[in-house]
Amino acid sequence: MTTDPATPQNTTAEDTLETPEAPQTSVRGDPPAEPAPKGTTAKTASEKKVAAELEALALQYKRKTQTAQKPAKSSVPGGVPEKPGVGGPAKPHPRATGGGASPRRRKPMAKYIALAAAVGLLAAWFFASIFPNYLLYATPAIEADAVVLFLGPGEEARRKQVDKLVARGLAKFVIVPYEGIIFETRVSKAPVNSAKTTAISRGIRTDTQRFFVERTHIEVLQAQALMELIGATSANFVSSPYHMRRIEIMAGRVFEADNNRIAFVPTAHEARHLPWFLAWKDVKWVFSEWGKIVWYFLYSPFV
Repeated sequence: MTTDPATPQNTTAEDTLETPEAPQTSVRGDPPAEPAPKGTTAKTASEKKVAAELEALALQYKRKTQTAQKPAKSSVPGGVPEKPGVGGPAKPHPRATGGGASPRRRKPMAKYIALAAAVGLLAAWFFASIFPNYLLYATPAIEADAVVLFLGPGEEARRKQVDKLVARGLAKFVIVPYEGIIFETRVSKAPVNSAKTTAISRGIRTDTQRFFVERTHIEVLQAQALMELIGATSANFVSSPYHMRRIEIMAGRVFEADNNRIAFVPTAHEARHLPWFLAWKDVKWVFSEWGKIVWYFLYSPFV
């Protein structure tokens, strides 16, 4: 058998195999995959991307789990760390002192308590000082045409003050409005024109006396009419100490300040208790006077 000199003589069976075809490109246009290890299937780039994302998520979850299970450090030196979360003891809340109230709540409560105490002290001071002292109105006695006596509780003490003023020569006449009596102090103590003065006093009482009109208000109106009768333009008004403020308020609305001079002289012969709130007589009188003053302001516009 003749051999071709161009053909090698050591040709084997392997040389007769066909040349393998070139690898086909992916239909989806993915880059060529890396050669897979022996016994495995090659992965595309998309599959690798998904696998990387899943691996990142798994790593993130693992880190979170480790952080949640990591024991917390104790704030106390040498203390035992606590494990928050499920299965571990709950984080203790700071205990508040002072009856269970938190520090934030104790501060507003302290302010409210201080405010209430201040209001209480102010109210106590008002009722102990201003409340009764406002009623104790007084002015120095003057040399006047008349002394006007207002009747009421403690009348004997009021008459003593009238006698004292008359003895000092501070009045020419004494007027008792509610009884309609006028008498001179320097000539004789006989009533002056008693029929006319009584008629004037009774007429005013009849015209103004209603269930809501205060008796002191009627007396002030009677005093004005009787002073006009004798031509008196000045007077010393005498009554009990707690009664003087109400008389002053009413006289300010009845008498013209430009044409009349009025002094308000409380009797010095009536005992008062200090402090006033320890004596029932004074307590009753103070509250009564305040109530009558308020009542006068309510009804006076209609009389």
